[in-house]
Amino acid sequence: MTVRIRRSWMMGLILLVLLMALTPVAAQGYSLIEDDVEIRFNYPPEIKTGTCITISFWMKAKNDLTDLSVRLTLTYHADSYTQVIYDEVIVSEASVTTGWTTSKSINVCIPREAAPEPYLQADLEASYKVDGSPKVLEHDWYMSI
Repeated sequence: MTVRIRRSWMMGLILLVLLMALTPVAAQGYSLIEDDVEIRFNYPPEIKTGTCITISFWMKAKNDLTDLSVRLTLTYHADSYTQVIYDEVIVSEASVTTGWTTSKSINVCIPREAAPEPYLQADLEASYKVDGSPKVLEHDWYMSI
């Protein structure tokens, strides 16, 4: 009887450890899905002042594109104070074919200034041409601190 209880207890413990190991890491995200492109950003669910974070970027071309440019700007807001903490062209390609993908890890540090309800504003600007026709995408989203 005790062998059966120990075996059941041990199997339960192993199952619990496996479930904990397979649980995905929590992350917030922003996705943009258009006819021509798909763009995703993932960032930590909790951002604290005075810390550094990593934002993961991924993009896929759903058509042949030319003159592709993607810029990401991150602005820290605290009361009436703002500070641009990241402003880079993260993709610049003369041409890409359908199915092309790219990814990048973006490291940024959040200022230490303590303020009521600070937040990050993310501005995404993407421009490209499809069959010679120019397209521009502009999207903003916000991250709590």
